[in-house]
Amino acid sequence: MEEILKNPFYQKNYIPILSFTIGTILLSLYAITKINMLPIIGLFYVYLALFINFCYLIAMIILHFIEKRNNQETLIRIGIALCNIPITLFYMYLVFNVIH
Repeated sequence: MEEILKNPFYQKNYIPILSFTIGTILLSLYAITKINMLPIIGLFYVYLALFINFCYLIAMIILHFIEKRNNQETLIRIGIALCNIPITLFYMYLVFNVIH
């Protein structure tokens, strides 16, 4: 019988998904309310999320080379983490050029 292995927290994509969700909520709040403080909060959030997601990405790359049995799964996680970069750039473009 095959043993079911539990993935640690950092292997479950919580970090990039939570980062995306919070960014989307901040963008939506700003688009709806036009509160002047939200772009500043959003910018600080982008820096914080960038640092956390970068650490997550490095951990996934290291895990990819260490753990040989889940290469495809790890590559998918790396891809999901990398998808946050263009989404963040698009959100920043919207805030500073379109929704002002």
